Amino acid sequence: MKISPNGRYLTEDDGTPFFYLADTAWHLFFQAPADIETYLANRAGKGFTVMQAVILMGRGPAGQAGRPTSDGEFALLDNDPARPNEAFFRRIDWALDRIEQAGFVAALLPAWGGFVGPTRNDREFIIFNRANARAYGEYLGRRYKDRRLVWVLGGDHNPNEAPHRAVWEAMGAGLAAGDDDRHLMTYHPMPHQGGPSSSRWFHQSDWLDFNMLQTGTRIDRANYLEILADYNRQPPKPVVDGETRYENSHEFFYKSEKGRKVTAHQVRKGAYNSMLSGAMGHTYGCRDAWSFHVPSDEPPPRDVDMHWKDAMDLPGAGQMRHMKALLTKYPWYRLVPDQDGALISRGRGEDGTYVPAARAEDGRFALAYVPEGQTIRVDTGQIRAERVKASWFDPRAGAYDGIGDYVKAGEVTFTPPAGAGDPDCVLVLEGREAERE
Repeated sequence: MKISPNGRYLTEDDGTPFFYLADTAWHLFFQAPADIETYLANRAGKGFTVMQAVILMGRGPAGQAGRPTSDGEFALLDNDPARPNEAFFRRIDWALDRIEQAGFVAALLPAWGGFVGPTRNDREFIIFNRANARAYGEYLGRRYKDRRLVWVLGGDHNPNEAPHRAVWEAMGAGLAAGDDDRHLMTYHPMPHQGGPSSSRWFHQSDWLDFNMLQTGTRIDRANYLEILADYNRQPPKPVVDGETRYENSHEFFYKSEKGRKVTAHQVRKGAYNSMLSGAMGHTYGCRDAWSFHVPSDEPPPRDVDMHWKDAMDLPGAGQMRHMKALLTKYPWYRLVPDQDGALISRGRGEDGTYVPAARAEDGRFALAYVPEGQTIRVDTGQIRAERVKASWFDPRAGAYDGIGDYVKAGEVTFTPPAGAGDPDCVLVLEGREAERE
């Protein structure tokens, strides 16, 4: 993988733009082989292109660092990052084979943040220092130098303290040394405590190839503002929301009268907010799915209530393929966010009613996501053509509904079609040549 010449998105090695549509498959490596195969097949069928998974995460029995594989192997011998367990990594090798064969890029986290510094959930289990972090990074870099992956440092950790930043930088230096600097690298932060983007600490670092932020399980959070902030940083680097509204989870994971569930509508809002505000791609998530929850599990993971095989087919997951199809037909890598309101002159809204919009860099087409069915006013003069074709795109079904053709004549009012279910639609404006007599 490479960074595009304009610093806005990822490409294949031959320069072909890469649509980064990730799934937070955090616990993938710890599952039985048959379950890994089932999960990957499901996600491939839904159009995902990236599997985001962690090598060292959580705790095992008797203070063991990290979760074991389904056959009981742990990543480290004696919790020593300089002593990786060959049996564990043979399972990772096998899983990476399957990830690649299914057509995915792996977004690989070497270790969760709690092993470097305190996070909300792992506060006193620090096993990394600068020396062993570099050694661990070199080991992973050498072992996976020929794999199709990007490296993701961090893991729910904001390195506000200089010693923590030094450990992550040492691990990154080890990865780069081990794989001859072949792979792109980013950092996954927490959504709070002064975050949420990697740019806060590392934007000017040469090793950080693209920014990653985490906007968390918040309903109607203005994630577009955080994407735009990174989009506008110099030098330009691609940006992606690496963990956001988990479908079927409660807001803040509160299972009480205070908690509202994240619906497919909320999932779509977060995704279109990101993509039409300059993101290189997006990350979907579902806690029931990535935790591989089975209702008989004791104790159950936090805020889950559905078998993982059922959760994989929640509607929001399947609807990501429709967003990908739309943004492939009207290429995301040509879009420039409409930050100045030149396109949407009225009805832009804010927070949960915000209408993210973007125009092609050559002015040939434009897209606007209308989240709550509100009426908007659009300056069709922003489209560089004699006539403008307008359509509604249904983000739930992936279907188009024509509105009509307009002579390029300035502002036009659009109201999404009323119908059953959620009210969101995408307005598609496409330039057309004038008809000849």
